[in-house]
Amino acid sequence: MMHFKFSPKILQRLGEELIPNPDQGIIELVKNSYDADATECTVELIKTSTIGGSIIISDNGVGMDKDTISEGWLVLGRSKKAIREVTQLGRLPVGNKGLGRLAALQMGSQVFLKTRPKHEPGVEYSLTINWDDFQEADVVEDVAFDVKKSITDKEYGTDIIVGNLKNIFNKRDIQRLARELLLLADPFDNHVGFSLKLIAPEFSEIEKQVNNAYFDDAEYHLQASINELGIAEASLLDWQKNVIFHAKHSAISQQELYKTPRTEFDLWVFLLNPQSFSARKTSVSSTQVREWLAQVGNVRLYHRGLRVKPYGDSDDDWLNLNYARARNPIEKKGKEILKEKYEQYFGEPVRKLYQVSKSLQRFSNFPLHLLKREKRRAGVVDVHSVIDDIVALFQTFFDEGEIQVIKEKVDTKPCIYGSDALLEAIITNLLTNTINAFNVEGGRIEERQVIIRTETEGTNLKIKVLDNGSGIHNIKLDEIWLPGTTTRQDGTGLGLTIVRDSVTDLGGSVDAIPKGELGGAEFIVELTLIRE
Repeated sequence: MMHFKFSPKILQRLGEELIPNPDQGIIELVKNSYDADATECTVELIKTSTIGGSIIISDNGVGMDKDTISEGWLVLGRSKKAIREVTQLGRLPVGNKGLGRLAALQMGSQVFLKTRPKHEPGVEYSLTINWDDFQEADVVEDVAFDVKKSITDKEYGTDIIVGNLKNIFNKRDIQRLARELLLLADPFDNHVGFSLKLIAPEFSEIEKQVNNAYFDDAEYHLQASINELGIAEASLLDWQKNVIFHAKHSAISQQELYKTPRTEFDLWVFLLNPQSFSARKTSVSSTQVREWLAQVGNVRLYHRGLRVKPYGDSDDDWLNLNYARARNPIEKKGKEILKEKYEQYFGEPVRKLYQVSKSLQRFSNFPLHLLKREKRRAGVVDVHSVIDDIVALFQTFFDEGEIQVIKEKVDTKPCIYGSDALLEAIITNLLTNTINAFNVEGGRIEERQVIIRTETEGTNLKIKVLDNGSGIHNIKLDEIWLPGTTTRQDGTGLGLTIVRDSVTDLGGSVDAIPKGELGGAEFIVELTLIRE
C-alpha cells in the first residue's frame, strides 16, 4: 500500500506563508492557552531584539497527556477544536486547526514543550523539536519525536519555549504584539477568566501598556445592557462611580422587547487635559492615558470574552467616530467665527460634503452586504424579499439622483432555488446600470423613472428592470455582456458580465431590449420557479 509523503520544505513554506508577522504567531499560541481553559497566560520575550532570543508562553490550562500530544498537538490541518465542542469553562475553541501553531513554533530552530495534564496530578510530559533534523530528512515522516514522562511538583498547565529565534523583534513588532495581547481578551470585564501578562524587559514601557489599565481614570462611564428577555437598561457614572443618570426599558408588549442575544455595552470617556487629572489627586498623568488610548482607543466587539476582528482595528473606524469628531468642529468653529456669514458662504457646500460622505459609506457597505456567509448558501430564495432589500440599499442614490423607483410585483410569493448572493448580484448590477444611464452626458434630467417588475408564466419567473433613460446605443447588443466592454469613460465593463454569469449559475437566461417600454433600456431575467 502506498501513501502520500511530504517534503520537509512544506513545513517551512507553511510557516512562512501563514504567519507573515511574528506577533501573529505568538497570538496563535496564546489562543491555544485559551482553548485549554487557562485563566492565566504569560508571554515572556527574552533577548528578542537580537537573533537567537527566545519566547516562553506559559499557562495554567488543563494541559495535555501523551495521547493528546500525539493525536492533537502534533497533527497539522486537523485539530480537536475543529469539532467546536464547548470546553468545561463554556468556551468555544478559537484556534485554526494546528496550522497557526506550526507557523508559530517555526519562529525558532528549537521548541521545548512541557505540559502537565490536570487529570494526571504530579506528571509532566516533555517534547523537544529540532527543526534542523528535518533538513537532513527526505520526508517529514522520517523524523520521530520522543515524548518523555517525568514526576513534577508543579501545578497543571503548559509551557512552550521557542528557542534560538531566526529573526529579531523590533519595537514595531513588540508594539503590535502588545496591542494584540492587550485587546485579545476582554479588557473591560474579566468575567471570562482569561488574563494575559507580557514580560519584555527590553521593552518595559510597552510592557506597562499591556499590564496596566486606566479605566478608573475615565471622566464618565456609560454602562448599558440588554438581558435575555430583551429588556434594556443603562447608567451613566462619573469618575467617582456616582450614578448621574439611569434608565430602564419598561416594555408593555412583546413587540417592544429587543430581539437580540444578551448584550453588554461599556463606553469610557476621557478628558485628556492636565487640569482634569490634577484635580483628582491621582498619580496618573493625562500623557500616560493618552499613550494608552493610542493603543486601546476605539470601539470593539467581544464574543464569549474574546475580541472579534477587524472591528476596532486602527484602520477600521466602523462606527465613524473619527468622521464625527472631524465633522462637528467644522460646523461649530465655522459658525462661531463667521456667525451669520457661515450659512451664506459655507452652509450648502458643507452639507453636500456630508451627503457625499454618506453616499460613499453606503456604497462601501455593498460588498460586505453581498459577502455575508449565509447569503452565499444555496436554498430557497424569496425573490421579492431580495428586491426589497436591494432597493432599500440603493434608496440614497435614487433620492440623490431624483429617480422614482416603482416596484410592480406579481401577487404570489415567487421563490427560486439558488443563493441570495447571486440574485442580489443580478439586481444590484442592473440597478447600477440604470443609475449610470441617467448620468451620461445628455441624459434625462427630469422625471427619471425605474420599474422593477416580476411576472410569472407557468413554472417561469421573469424579473424586468426598465428605465426611461437614453437606452442602449453606440454598442452592439451582443457585446454588452462581454467583460471590459463599456460605453462609459470610467466604466469597468464588468456589471452586465456579472449579471449574465449569475443568471447562468441560477440556470436561467437574460435578454436586453435597447429601447424598451419606457423608452430606455429594458432587461429581462428569466428563472425557474419552485413551489414552497
